[in-house]
Amino acid sequence: NYAGEPRIGSVSGPDLGRLIQEAFVGVRPAKALWVDGGVFFSHIGQESWISRDNPVYTRSLIADYTPYYSAGVRAIWQASPTLTVHLHLVNGWQLISESNDEKSAGVRIEYAPTPTLLLGYSNFAGNEQPDSVSARVRVFNQVFARVGRPDRTAAWITADYGVQEAVGGGSSAWYGVAVVARHPLSARVAVNGRAERYSDPDQVIAASLGTGGFGTTGASLGLDVTTAGGGLWRTELRGFP
Repeated sequence: NYAGEPRIGSVSGPDLGRLIQEAFVGVRPAKALWVDGGVFFSHIGQESWISRDNPVYTRSLIADYTPYYSAGVRAIWQASPTLTVHLHLVNGWQLISESNDEKSAGVRIEYAPTPTLLLGYSNFAGNEQPDSVSARVRVFNQVFARVGRPDRTAAWITADYGVQEAVGGGSSAWYGVAVVARHPLSARVAVNGRAERYSDPDQVIAASLGTGGFGTTGASLGLDVTTAGGGLWRTELRGFP
């Protein structure tokens, strides 16, 4: 998760970043508004890097190829009991240390009209290139939904689409989609499954996988067993044909 952290000065880089999960302070300037500053979980996606908190054991490719954490300032407004709005001003795409003189911005909107339905949208916009090269703006969009209750039978649907300016003009695009479902068989046993697709033909995000672009389709099937004392045993079979 921290491999992309830049080394700027002596107090930065992946060796430092890997010691931090979250580290922020906040104030509540109004009853329904929080403003935080520091390192916090990303506003993008429905999956955390904490596997226990996710409906399946491993993370989807769209989760691994979007930020798990951010560093900067965020405002979270509970506009109503059913509507939550996040505004983020951050150092960059999964960065604690800044890699250039610019900041990136993002929004997350969640609408939950009922306990069994959540609809949402998140985005990201910013230049992810170091100051030593020309700027290339990245614009990312995500729509997501959860149908059902997380502690009961539920399905999570997420779709991503991103565009970044290319060297020499034009742009490069990538997309991803994942559908996850989980069903409890008893108070202690649950089954889950996932189908996913990820395509990055110009390797904007999946840039370390050789030449020729990157695209794959995958699926998984898992079994969760909650043990006495609150432990969780997770088994998963996952493949990419």
